[in-house]
Amino acid sequence: MIKAVLFDVDGVVLLPREKYFSERLADDYGVSPALVLPLFKNEFKDCLLGKADLKDILKKKYLKRWGWKGSIDELLHFWWKGEKAINKSVLSQIKRLRQKGIQCYLASDQEKYRADYLLNTLGLKNLLDGGFLSCKLGWRKTDKTFFEKILKELNLKPEEVVFWDDEEENVAVARQVGIDARLFALNSQSLNGRLS
Repeated sequence: MIKAVLFDVDGVVLLPREKYFSERLADDYGVSPALVLPLFKNEFKDCLLGKADLKDILKKKYLKRWGWKGSIDELLHFWWKGEKAINKSVLSQIKRLRQKGIQCYLASDQEKYRADYLLNTLGLKNLLDGGFLSCKLGWRKTDKTFFEKILKELNLKPEEVVFWDDEEENVAVARQVGIDARLFALNSQSLNGRLS
């Protein structure tokens, strides 16, 4: 019997981005993506694990390089506002599941400032039972420890949990620990009828 459902954020609970942050920064402020991509290839990985602070890294290494004139909070606001379109179809399914007594959680790779934005500013904390985020767990979804920690915290068996993600690699890792992990495809309405 299913007792909990885990949902990825980007591409599942939130609609896919129209443009990545680096593309928007290039379009709106003329910052070359070549100056932005090193952040994601290097320090941002530690931010996702809660081992580094994104604001500190941006201040020390990137704001000047990018020629950013505003505050760090203005930059983060610019970043997050481009990644906030909620998938209403998925939220309606979450509401239906919770009405049936099935707990629903985020399960996502996030750094702490965006996690706070998603939960508090965007209000996802009011729509779900909670969230399991890489910055808090210290592991990413590409490592089965991420899912083992969730099972331990929920005190559930793998077969009592369903996980939806739009990336096959994450689905495969969750399956390694016995979770019923499913690949989400936006155009397939893949949640409908699958969790009754």
